[in-house]
Amino acid sequence: MLPQRKRAKASLSQRESHTVGLVHIPSLELSCNGQVLHTFSFDGPRFLIGRAKGNDIPVPSDYVSRYHILLIRHQGRTILIDLRSTNGTSVNSELVANHVLADGDEIAIDHHCMFNQFSITYFDPDATPGVRLDDIANADEAIEKGLEEVSERLGIRASDLSPTLRINQPLKIIRTTAFQQAQSLQGSAE
Repeated sequence: MLPQRKRAKASLSQRESHTVGLVHIPSLELSCNGQVLHTFSFDGPRFLIGRAKGNDIPVPSDYVSRYHILLIRHQGRTILIDLRSTNGTSVNSELVANHVLADGDEIAIDHHCMFNQFSITYFDPDATPGVRLDDIANADEAIEKGLEEVSERLGIRASDLSPTLRINQPLKIIRTTAFQQAQSLQGSAE
């Protein structure tokens, strides 16, 4: 089981941040339907988020995978990795496989649910937008190491968690209308 992180005492919705010396400690705010449920201080090297109780942030939703996303701190940046989740992960309404988080990023992990929609807001005043995964030296090695350590702690194979890394490439979703699907079926029946 992964150790639980301490909850931050300050309200992040008021944009307060934690500092140690001159370094800000990133925080995560878990919300459901826009209401803040918990605030977590991201003071370790990685953070696991998903439905299972052993996660650093357990999210009680059937639309969230047991181990949905892994956040990794590396060189002062936070890298989000979707762990082959069933319903995907969006950052600021864009479906992603991985993403370097910036201050204020909204992470949606159960956007398919109509009733209880959970989101996580990332706060780190030092995290600027526009940083790409390939801008971070040795990011692939840090991701590999993080996946190995988490899989070892959970007692599962790293390959069960390991996503196919796409460097800052959003997932491509092919959407078809019911009419297009019907046409496709008619074409195959002929």
